[in-house]
Parts: sequence; C-alpha cells; structure tokens
Amino acid sequence: MARRTQISGMYQSERSSLFRVKAKLEQCGIQVIHPLSDGFIFTKKSAAPTVVSALWTPYETNLDYFQAIALDDFYTVSNDDGFISDSMARGILYAILLGKPVVFLHKPQFESGVQGRMQQLIGRQLPKMHVTDLLALTGVELEQTLTSLGMPVDYQLTPGEVHAIQREVRSYFRSLLPKRATIAISRPLRVTATA
Repeated sequence: MARRTQISGMYQSERSSLFRVKAKLEQCGIQVIHPLSDGFIFTKKSAAPTVVSALWTPYETNLDYFQAIALDDFYTVSNDDGFISDSMARGILYAILLGKPVVFLHKPQFESGVQGRMQQLIGRQLPKMHVTDLLALTGVELEQTLTSLGMPVDYQLTPGEVHAIQREVRSYFRSLLPKRATIAISRPLRVTATA
C-alpha cells in the first residue's frame, strides 16, 4: 500500500479541501509531505504567512516540492471544483514523467492560463489516473483506493512527450533563478594582442 504523498492544490479559503484531504490521509497512516501543518504550503511557522516562504527562495521551495514528488508513492491533486492551475499541471506532469499514480478529487478543468500542450499531455493520461473524491470515501473504501496506488504507472510516454515535460520543468526552474546581474564597466576595456 502507498504510504507517502503530497497534495497539490490551491489554498483559497477555509472551505478549501486541501487540509481536510491531508487530515483524512494522515488518519490512514499516509505521510503527507506537502502541505505542512501550519496552513501554508512551504512554510514552517514562518513570520510572513502571506509569503510562500520567509526563509526559502521560490527556487528552493519548488526544488523541495519537485524532489518530494520523486520520493512519493503517489501524487494527490486537491482540485476543488475540478480547478487545475498552471503550477498544479506542472506538478502532475512531473509525477507522470516519474510514473507516479495520480489521484484527482474531481475531473480536471484547466484554468485558461494552462498551456494547451500541458492540457493535452494530462488529458491523454487521464484514463490511467484516478478521479476519486477521497473526502467522500469511507475508511474501507479509502484503504482499498490507497492499496491500488502502491504500484508505479506505465504512462507509455512517447520520446517527444518525455522531452516536452522535461523542457517544461527545466524552463520553469530557469524562470525562478535571479536574473543575471549586468556588470557596469566604468571605462572601456582595451583588448590588446600580446606577442
């Protein structure tokens, strides 16, 4: 049986399912890596709760998140009303790339900002994923579902799909790095040839 996951989702209000799903999975003995217990995805009781992390850069928080996907037994998508954002789609694609079982609470409906290519890749794999409202399951039903999530999934990605996912993740991480500083030169450089 699967024993480790993280939950992708948008924490928009107290009615969000994110932390209710987390509590239900933890009751079944599942270790939930993200989100952490303080109500924010990447913080550990940070002094700035409106910021993703007061201690880590966006690059570091995302690196931690994607490294956790690699270690998870399955990937959970707490998509209230089916909503899938750009960042959620990127995490789903990375889980697909790694052969992780993916569980959606509701059938995915993509936000307008999600690239068409990302939508197509996820849509093609949807029959191999689980769409199950984990919050509506009884304890026995949840245990059965978790048992079925313990095995890797062969998504049968084409080489082009593998490359597209890798390119998307790589491009995203590059966008998180600080822009290169331009070096101001106070006087022109003279290049002279030496014999």
